[in-house]
Amino acid sequence: MFSYKFCTVRSFKHSCLYNVKKYFHSLYFQAFMSLFQNIIRFTLSIEISTYHNRKHYLQITDKIILI
Repeated sequence: MFSYKFCTVRSFKHSCLYNVKKYFHSLYFQAFMSLFQNIIRFTLSIEISTYHNRKHYLQITDKIILI
C-alpha cells in the first residue's frame, strides 16, 4: 500500500513537472512574456518621460551618457 501510494505521488509530481515544462516552452507562454515585457517597457518609458518633463532634459541625458 505504501509503495503504491509513493509511486502515485511520484508519477503525479512527474506529470505536473512535465505539464509545467510544456507550458513554459509553449508559444502562448512566450507570447504572454513578450507582452508583459512590452507593458513594463511602456510604463517605464512613461515614467521616464514625466521625469524628463520635471527636470532639465540635457542634465539627465548627460548623466545617462556618463553612466
